[in-house]
Amino acid sequence: MQALALPFSDPVLIFAVLTALTFGVPTLCRLTRVPPVIGLILVGILIGPSVLGILERDQTVVLLGNVGLLYILFLAGLSLDLQGFRRNRSRSLGFGALTLLIPLAVGTLAAVFILGFAWAPGILLASMFASHTLLSYPIVSKLGLAKNPAVTTTLSGSMISDTSALMILAIIAGSTRGALSLTFLLGLVVAVVVLIGSILYLLPLVGRLFFRRITPEENEQFLFLLASFVICGALARVAGVEPIIGAFFAGIALNRLIPQHSALMHRTDFVGQALFIPVFMISVGMVVDLGLMLSSPKAWLTGGVMIAAVVGTKWIAASLTAKIFHFSSDQRWVVFGLSVAQAAATLAAVFVGYDLGLFDDAVLNGTILMILVTCIISPAVADHFGRRIARAEAGAKISTESPQRIAVSIANPATTEALMSLALLIHDRDAAEPIYPTTIVLDSANAAEDVARAERNLSYALTSAAAAGVPAVPITRVDVNVVTGLTRAMLDIRARSMIIGWHGLSDTKDRVFGTILDQLLVQSEQTIWVCRLLNPINTHARIALAIPPFSERQTGFASAIQDIKSFVSQVDATLHIFATADTVHILRNKIYDIRPKIPLRWESLSAWNSLVPSLAAHTTDDDLLILLDARSASIAWTPGLDKLPRRFVKHFPERSCVFVYPAIESAEFINQDDHDSCLWSLLLENSGGPIALESYDGADAITELVEHLPDTPESAKKAIAAALVRRIGDFSVEAAPGVVLLDIHLHTLELEALAIGIKVDDTLVFPHVTQAVSVVWLLISPPSMSAANHLLRLTAVSRLIQRLGLARNPKEITQAIDEDSPCHPPSSTAPTARPSAKPSDPRPSGVTAPPSDNEA
Repeated sequence: MQALALPFSDPVLIFAVLTALTFGVPTLCRLTRVPPVIGLILVGILIGPSVLGILERDQTVVLLGNVGLLYILFLAGLSLDLQGFRRNRSRSLGFGALTLLIPLAVGTLAAVFILGFAWAPGILLASMFASHTLLSYPIVSKLGLAKNPAVTTTLSGSMISDTSALMILAIIAGSTRGALSLTFLLGLVVAVVVLIGSILYLLPLVGRLFFRRITPEENEQFLFLLASFVICGALARVAGVEPIIGAFFAGIALNRLIPQHSALMHRTDFVGQALFIPVFMISVGMVVDLGLMLSSPKAWLTGGVMIAAVVGTKWIAASLTAKIFHFSSDQRWVVFGLSVAQAAATLAAVFVGYDLGLFDDAVLNGTILMILVTCIISPAVADHFGRRIARAEAGAKISTESPQRIAVSIANPATTEALMSLALLIHDRDAAEPIYPTTIVLDSANAAEDVARAERNLSYALTSAAAAGVPAVPITRVDVNVVTGLTRAMLDIRARSMIIGWHGLSDTKDRVFGTILDQLLVQSEQTIWVCRLLNPINTHARIALAIPPFSERQTGFASAIQDIKSFVSQVDATLHIFATADTVHILRNKIYDIRPKIPLRWESLSAWNSLVPSLAAHTTDDDLLILLDARSASIAWTPGLDKLPRRFVKHFPERSCVFVYPAIESAEFINQDDHDSCLWSLLLENSGGPIALESYDGADAITELVEHLPDTPESAKKAIAAALVRRIGDFSVEAAPGVVLLDIHLHTLELEALAIGIKVDDTLVFPHVTQAVSVVWLLISPPSMSAANHLLRLTAVSRLIQRLGLARNPKEITQAIDEDSPCHPPSSTAPTARPSAKPSDPRPSGVTAPPSDNEA
């Protein structure tokens, strides 16, 4: 029982307390609308040695907290807009100088003439005001402001001020120990320059080698990043500066290697936000000694002067920066919110000064008071004004011409018909895209039986789609988690939206741990339709659509409105839009211009909180209620909005309700229509039509088909054939029953071709292919063609294969392609393949795609 004595000394108990708090405090903060950062700091004070004494700020807490601080700076470096920084480096240098010199000058004068310090301790005290900790960066990052000029300026400028402040600390410490000399100063400067130069030059080289040559597993990739910033932090310590400098420049060095929306970036951010960063916030709170502060008037005087100095000078620096570089008022406040927090360098400076005898207990406790106040001000200001900036700047829209891929979550046979009906009404018949009924089976001992049951359930969905003349592609996934399965399914098919059923109720467990729906909204970015359909959809004569303020600035707003209007036009109902007067004024023309054109009626609300009474007064149980909702991470989210769905169910228990959560991040879908039209003409001109195969083995057939490529060196043919043969040995290349499709994106030969081989009187044998093969398709793209266009052509070929059906001989295939293409192919006597002088690149500007996995 000795391990249970307070404060806990057992590392397992300490870690258990910290993990419990990192889980419970943010959840409680969301319920009370308190920024989680503030909640974690306050809890740190509560469990610390000065109040309850549950934990000491021992080596375990210090270790995890320091890793959390390094994590914040590392993520800041990874997320930094390097191109924006290069374009606006003057802003970063200007802010860095202002936020360093103004606090340093004012702080020194205040320390000397108000608090009575000598000049050396006064300069050291003022250096704490010059530095700052990016405590609120995770907040603005979640709001999508990582590339905002104000945030980029603050991040880059903070390294100037922090590095300078820490060098002042080293100089003052050296002078106190009698080590200050020209040699010492030059050595310190050289060490810092060598450190930063080595990180920025060597780490990207190591990173590229690691990711390109070693092809690591996911866990190894994350461990590489973890090791990178921790080792760089340790090297910074060796160089004589704080580890946060090394961690930040490690993030900058790896910035280009880690795409912002990659799985690795998501995993890295998740680990930091879930564990290390919250523990750092708790450790900051544990430094506070409330008892000593309450009993020391001098500590309050010192703390008051320090708080006034740091808040005032940081505000002046932010205001001058905003005025000089033409930032908006909200951006000025965000700069202030990011730069006012004091924690890391401040603690380093005060403890060094305390150990050297330059500071007494009053300064130490006054510093803790300053840290507490600034750590409360910083996240509150950054969150409030960051949301305002996000709402003002998020004007991007998803193109309404993007492929409309709708996934329908099928889980309950009783709701299958209603959900499929809604999907069919939203579906754009001209898009030529199928609907994807999707069911997730939990991985268990009874998975096989559950899959069979799920497939029977999917058959109802397929029947509904077939009856409407709409293609449907069923998806069955076995996963350990329903939400993970649904999210992966949407990513795999590049779904634009998903329709899911909801019973409208939740038990106590759901309220505490989050329903499947709540988790899906957090983990997905696509538009989500949450449906509580009590009556057949076509029986609703009137549809009431509630649109909260700022909804028009969501990325997926235009796409969601288009789908809603399509649905309303299909059921021939009247669309009544409920919104505040200001929102009506903004949306009237926007919504009218979105196709299809339908009659609209507007109901102006005096205030958004009068929505439910207004719906009760102007709608009946025969009406369908639609709420254009918003995720908590969205810029359109406001307090109380997440409670509206359950309020709807409570106040309108007999009415059908649909809650639409627009996409929160733009996913650019490339329209293939512009370059499908003449693609087949070009490729058939190159290939000369289908080739009769003599081989019986799949590998030999591939080699035979490659041999027909003209103007291609024999060495290149062998390399292409070898790469394709390796592919068929690794996984199935079956594109349709009896048809295989292989593709290759060359990096060594300017060759573009579509080759087709047919085994006329017999079949071929391919590994991993369930049926005997009679047709082989080969698509080759040159290096000058982008990976995005290569994938587009591969998709187009796959679509053509599906349309060809059972065509199995050269004449049928040539005729089918000729009829399919608006540009009829030229003479079939053209050579089999030829180099492409200027391959087309119909990709819209700004659209990129990952490199193809099929490279030789």
